[in-house]
Amino acid sequence: MTDILEGDEAPVLIYGATGGVGSALARLLAAEGRALILSGRDADRLARLGRELGARTVPADVTEAGAAAGAAKAAAELAGGRLGGLAYCVGSIALKPVHRASAGDFIEAFQLNVVGAAEAVSGALPALKAAGGSVVLVSTVAVAHGFPNHAVIAAAKGGVEGLTRSLAAELAPKVRVNAVAPSLIRSRMSEAITRNETMAEALAGEDDSSRVAITFDDAYESVYQNASPLLERHGLPYTIFVNTDAIGSRGYMSWEQLQELATGEQVTIANHSTDHGHLARKPGEPEAQWHKRTEHSLD
Repeated sequence: MTDILEGDEAPVLIYGATGGVGSALARLLAAEGRALILSGRDADRLARLGRELGARTVPADVTEAGAAAGAAKAAAELAGGRLGGLAYCVGSIALKPVHRASAGDFIEAFQLNVVGAAEAVSGALPALKAAGGSVVLVSTVAVAHGFPNHAVIAAAKGGVEGLTRSLAAELAPKVRVNAVAPSLIRSRMSEAITRNETMAEALAGEDDSSRVAITFDDAYESVYQNASPLLERHGLPYTIFVNTDAIGSRGYMSWEQLQELATGEQVTIANHSTDHGHLARKPGEPEAQWHKRTEHSLD
């Protein structure tokens, strides 16, 4: 997220600074030497974080009407009328089936996530324009992927994504507006979910949009020389499908190289038959010949 909060060296205003995402972002930006103005509703925790990071603070409860805009204006005044960035890291976790969700649940989530973000940007807009600042809002993967029991939060965060696109078009080119859409994050707010490993794994497993499986057809020498060192350096698991007839041939690994890779914890060696042959019966192929060919491939 830090790479899309690009403005000049003017301070970055972070809402929800004492939460899991907000505090992590604050620490990352502080480590990069960015000046910060932190906002949150828990004044004591906010003050402690401000002292830790050498940041100025503006306590505010964005569930109160006008509070988000008021905090933005107060922060802009502290920053001398220039804000290099604004991150609205405020959110909620309202997971329940739709038949148990009230109109109040939907209104409360929309007020917190959408109206609060809009007020924050509106209040900070003159200072953001003055510094050529950037805005980052926070959505969720549940908007793009239909998860059960996410109707309340997905509807609200869908509003955040619509707001992001509208603001991006309206405020360009002086102010950039983007949104990030994370999956389940371990934080104080999500503790009731994440402390139950079964539930956490189930929720995390519902979203496979950011997962990839890295596989290689055949044990090419280039996998040993180029791909394997790169993947191991980044801690990425992968699978090599091996057709054994090719091992030791020109352009393929030797048995020694393959055995070396097989000792790695990240590597899975899988069977690709002896000759990488197609096992389906070919048109006009006699049945006995088909059986013989496939038996050779699988032997």
